[in-house]
Amino acid sequence: NNFGDFKYTNTEELNSDSSFFDPEGTTPSFVNYVEGIYVGYKFYETAADEGLINYDDEVVFPFGYGLSYTSFTKEMSGITNDGTSLNFTVTVTNTGSVAGKDVVEIYSDPPYTNGGIEKSTANLLDFAKTNELAPGESQTIEFSIPVEDLASYDYQTNGCYVLEAGDYVISANDDSHNVADSQTYTVASDIVYNARVSRPSVCNACESLLIHKDVADKAIPLICGKLRQGNVEIRGDETVCALVPGAVPATEADYATEFLDYIISVKVVDSLDEAIRHIAKNGTCHSECIVTENYTAAQTFQTRVDAAAVYVNASTRFTDGGEFGFGAEIGISTQKLHARGPLGLQNLTTEKYIILGNGQIRI
Repeated sequence: NNFGDFKYTNTEELNSDSSFFDPEGTTPSFVNYVEGIYVGYKFYETAADEGLINYDDEVVFPFGYGLSYTSFTKEMSGITNDGTSLNFTVTVTNTGSVAGKDVVEIYSDPPYTNGGIEKSTANLLDFAKTNELAPGESQTIEFSIPVEDLASYDYQTNGCYVLEAGDYVISANDDSHNVADSQTYTVASDIVYNARVSRPSVCNACESLLIHKDVADKAIPLICGKLRQGNVEIRGDETVCALVPGAVPATEADYATEFLDYIISVKVVDSLDEAIRHIAKNGTCHSECIVTENYTAAQTFQTRVDAAAVYVNASTRFTDGGEFGFGAEIGISTQKLHARGPLGLQNLTTEKYIILGNGQIRI
């Protein structure tokens, strides 16, 4: 991860001349530093947790360590989730005999499956300083952590950030290694920040969602709840607004709008036919998808929907020249002539027929 010995070109005054101990002299240089689980405090905390190193032998001062002439305790409140953020407080009390200040460091320890998404044991989420506290004095600090900050990047399977199901230990620490107090936040099911939230400004992101009335009561809170955790604004019809706290009433224009932002329109439909008519009226002819276990419904959708790419049970984010095997994508077309969908180099060429003869005629 860390590489290079790059010399500065504008620091000649700091260069050192050659000497007996340094025959070539010295020029200030720098190394490219890449953040990740194999560098810095994340490596040492994770390696110690997995038994690769003896922490006390390898680390003298943990990341975030600070010297103080007094002592403090930290007590976390319970965690509440407003749909997008985890909210809690930490009360710091000076238990020593002299006045002093302290720093509250908030870390997460995510669930991990061996061979799964790479994660580190300790991940700094936020920090805050107290005022100067007299002996016996306390101060309560409020924290609000976006849920999406708990996600880990999955380069092997999804190619995006994933918030995996399981228990996340959220702790108030003295430093990266020493936990003062902690609470557990449980994620019920995986959240894949993909079709709407992985890259909201691209043309293959999901802009509108239609849900069949027969599954609306269960599907809307589940799907929209996960979207809210990704800071997505929900604009919906009456049914959606009744089921999703904080949803914004949608206008007719919203269902035909390409937001290119953390916004999605959601509508309940009575039938597959209504959904297809809605798409024909409001769609962009770019990419459309149906999520279903009904083979007939899937075939009907793929046959009748007019779009450059029509998916069954897959993310629309795959509509890309590279994903389709065209090499680098040059563009994408929603028209029908002469090329449609992602365009590679071949799609920008045309044909010219060269005919050689020696007097042939058509009879």
